[in-house]
Amino acid sequence: MECFSMYFVKRCFLYVLLQVIIFNHVVLWQFGFLFLYILPLLQLNVYKKTQVSHMLMAFLMATIIDYFSSTYGLHSASCVLMMRARTSVFAFLFRRFFKDENIVRPFPMGGYTSFFIYLLCVCFVYHAAFFTLESFTFQNFHWTLLNILLSTVFTSVSLLVFQKFFYAHR
Repeated sequence: MECFSMYFVKRCFLYVLLQVIIFNHVVLWQFGFLFLYILPLLQLNVYKKTQVSHMLMAFLMATIIDYFSSTYGLHSASCVLMMRARTSVFAFLFRRFFKDENIVRPFPMGGYTSFFIYLLCVCFVYHAAFFTLESFTFQNFHWTLLNILLSTVFTSVSLLVFQKFFYAHR
């Protein structure tokens, strides 16, 4: 299975380490949080057959982040939901590629614009789950919505920049 290759495990370890040490402390205007550790998960191939193994890998990565962030399963629940929604978002955005059984990574298919829309949709699902579970009330929904929107844009733009500069396709 390609999701458990040694290269992938090393990348996941690096992103978890960077998230715990650096990116947990990066905040934009007290509302925008950066969750960069989801990038290797979003770059996985999209197969319907491997969805469960991808969700398990997301759960394991997010559990480590939860442990070091003291968030008690918020990252885990959000990450598993994001990985579940990723297949549907991918099928909706890239219909012409989704009919094929041998689907490649999401990025090279539609260029940067399509990949950014893909990132916005999937990051919105992640952040909506995370901040809704964090607040667990609709009393201050406008602050929760502001957290969701700013964090979605901040994380999506950062993921696109990381994709562009660190995973350049030649």
